[in-house]
Amino acid sequence: MLRTLVVAILFLGSGAVASAVPQKVPATVENGAAVARQTTPATRVGEQRVATYPRHIAKNHPAGLGDLRPLAEQGNAEAQYKLGLLYSRGQGVAQNYVAAYMWLHLANAGATGDLGEDAIKARFEVSSLMPPEQIAEARRQAIEWQKKRTPDMPTPGKEDLIATFAKVEACSDAGHLEKGAMEKIIVPRVEYYARLFFTESDIDEMGASILTRKKNTVTVFGWGCESAFNTLSALPLPGRSTR
Repeated sequence: MLRTLVVAILFLGSGAVASAVPQKVPATVENGAAVARQTTPATRVGEQRVATYPRHIAKNHPAGLGDLRPLAEQGNAEAQYKLGLLYSRGQGVAQNYVAAYMWLHLANAGATGDLGEDAIKARFEVSSLMPPEQIAEARRQAIEWQKKRTPDMPTPGKEDLIATFAKVEACSDAGHLEKGAMEKIIVPRVEYYARLFFTESDIDEMGASILTRKKNTVTVFGWGCESAFNTLSALPLPGRSTR
């Protein structure tokens, strides 16, 4: 059974987020505001239908694809998860493991809570049936899909992300961020980018590296805190779903 995603280690490490106290860097995201999905009455109806589908979709839902696909294309993680399941099983669509992995990968990146855990478990099951080159292609397609819908989305460098997040977390520990800034602004962004762009083994390494770098980070007088915070808060964040 797949273990719980190590992103929790990556982001919550010492548990210092809750102890941050108001001081220099404000908890605002004017340059990194979340990308809002367009919500219409039709979209809301579709979302309600999707939410009623059984979690593991025990039978074919060809008619349901009319609801799932448009919502998945809009970034609804619940719909992406269920569409990925249909592709993995060939239910209502031709079986396609690359498409299944792509949608499940997007669902995992864009979801929180149980939905994210379900998506990563389903993706793991699908990946066990795929050769490495197909997995790489599915991940490439997922990133390309998201970048088309978020034109200003950068491709993060692993070392840069590690160094900047370690700096911001050290600043939070030292009291140079407003209370809640880490968990409301920084953690969701770093979590999303780590899940979308990096593998689980990468995330394992990143978690360990962040803890090491944070110990050696200088935050006297808040040096470099605002710059590091602004760098991460400016990352565009697509809307996220939870269950």
